[in-house]
Amino acid sequence: MDASDFDFPYLLSRHAVEQMRKRGIPAAWVHRAIEHPDDEEIDSEDPSCRHAIKRSRDFGDRILRVIYNAATEPLTVVTAFFDE
Repeated sequence: MDASDFDFPYLLSRHAVEQMRKRGIPAAWVHRAIEHPDDEEIDSEDPSCRHAIKRSRDFGDRILRVIYNAATEPLTVVTAFFDE
């Protein structure tokens, strides 16, 4: 499922689209991480960016980290990846 498959309320940077495709991360997982994170962190280099952290069995019990710019309207997803 990608962002065109449902009402995805965020912008995706070109980098985010490329990385989500490369890493097999559906837009629905990104949406879930932002809306219902298990934890959130402020980015150490850019305080306008947040890290939404989500663990799920859907992810193979891995931890998904979604970095997004909270200062934009709508939010802009910068990247998404699985923590090692």
